[in-house]
Amino acid sequence: AGWDKGFFLASPDGNFRLQVKGQIQFRYVLNIRSSPIDVTPDSPNTTTQGFEMRRVKLKFLGNIVDRSWTYKVQGNFSADLDDSGAFELEDAYIQKDFDNGLYIRGGQYKVPFTREELVSSTKQLMVERSLLNAEFGAARGLGVEAGWQGDWLRGMIQYNNGQKNINQGWENNTTDFGFAGRGEFKIAGEWGQFDDLTSWNGD
Repeated sequence: AGWDKGFFLASPDGNFRLQVKGQIQFRYVLNIRSSPIDVTPDSPNTTTQGFEMRRVKLKFLGNIVDRSWTYKVQGNFSADLDDSGAFELEDAYIQKDFDNGLYIRGGQYKVPFTREELVSSTKQLMVERSLLNAEFGAARGLGVEAGWQGDWLRGMIQYNNGQKNINQGWENNTTDFGFAGRGEFKIAGEWGQFDDLTSWNGD
């Protein structure tokens, strides 16, 4: 047990590892509209304001059997801004990495489509992603993905149950199936820098 960018438990050889992380986003919101919504005689409701816990996430990640088998389980206690505070599962997947850069992943996770969606909310520059991403981003889905990463090029393709179908089983889904894919290349730097939305000063 110890601390390495978060608390972890691991076997002495490192083949079994569990890391625990969390995220809290607390904020004040003020929304003033020119025309009211949900109008009632007592409340014209042109202004909405107050504090909210936008994201309260708990994350479990690590590896099992050996370091080529990785997993992640993540949930959010304040999802969809519905003020219920109910726990919602976001990610739950297992991945196998091969020596030649190939990997196979299965479970529920972000659909590999828009870059802005793939960058974690902990690394965004603004409090929320853009309206363009909200409209065209694929969010999370249930499926299986194959990918490859080389020195300067990488790509991935996923077979899934459709876009924006978080926690929806195949039998409860109006989409029969879906495909998504993405290709990326870099002309300098390291692949780990893609975890951030923009580069650090001087990179």
